[in-house]
Amino acid sequence: MGRQQPVRYKARDGLDIPGLLTLPPGGKGKGLPLVVLVHGGPYLRGATWGWNGQTQFLASRGYAVLQPEFRGSTGFGWAYFRAG
Repeated sequence: MGRQQPVRYKARDGLDIPGLLTLPPGGKGKGLPLVVLVHGGPYLRGATWGWNGQTQFLASRGYAVLQPEFRGSTGFGWAYFRAG
C-alpha cells in the first residue's frame, strides 16, 4: 500500500494550500511522475485520510498522487473558504 502523508505548499500569493500526498510503496519519493486529483466543489471537502482505491491504484503503478484542498474547500476556516 502506498504511503499517504499530509502536505502544505505555498500558492503564488503566499496562501498555504493543504493536501494529501500518496507515494508508491517502497519508492524513494523523488523524481516520480505526479497525478493531481482535484475534488469536485468548490464547496466540498476533498480527500480524507485513509484508504482510497483510486490513489492506491495509481501509486501501485509508480505515480505520486497529490489531492489538494484548493481555496473554497470546507473545513479550513472562513477565510480559507472565502478565498475561493
